[in-house]
Amino acid sequence: MKAIPYSQAPGCRRIITDDEILDKELDKLLHKFIDRGYPKEETKSQIYKVYDISRIDSLKYKTITQKQDALKNFTKGSAFLPLILTYNRFEYTHTKQNLHTVAYLINCGRNM
Repeated sequence: MKAIPYSQAPGCRRIITDDEILDKELDKLLHKFIDRGYPKEETKSQIYKVYDISRIDSLKYKTITQKQDALKNFTKGSAFLPLILTYNRFEYTHTKQNLHTVAYLINCGRNM
């Protein structure tokens, strides 16, 4: 839910040099996600994280070590299995509840 809106914003940061144009384009991007049913405030906070990155830094490639460190930090050293789902605003609550149930069952199995 958070990854897709956030992943789109750095591309805008990289290719747009004028901050006024960047503001307008990020607002357009935000409204596209809202129109697709993404929650406004959560999506807004993810997209606007790009303001914390300077344009110069957005143009730099990460080293393999930096990528590995970021993954370790993200996974907290645990196993990681990505789960990719098609977002559907009408099914979001139901899917979220099912995923919480599955995660609970997996964690219970670890404690046995």
